[in-house]
Amino acid sequence: MHSSGRLFTVAETADAAVALIGSRRVVRALPVWRGALIRSGQLLPSQAEGAFAAFEAIGRRVMRRR
Repeated sequence: MHSSGRLFTVAETADAAVALIGSRRVVRALPVWRGALIRSGQLLPSQAEGAFAAFEAIGRRVMRRR
């Protein structure tokens, strides 16, 4: 689901993938704030459901405009 203001370039994605090599991380969210949003929503899933629905609606609207 695309919900940020722009798509990442190949170079940005490759840089993030290369940064994982040699680290203990297995997964990385791009952009970083999105990973924090998902993790925080997992703390209180019943309250976060509405926020995630709004987040998805924004993403769909952005994709329709492009």
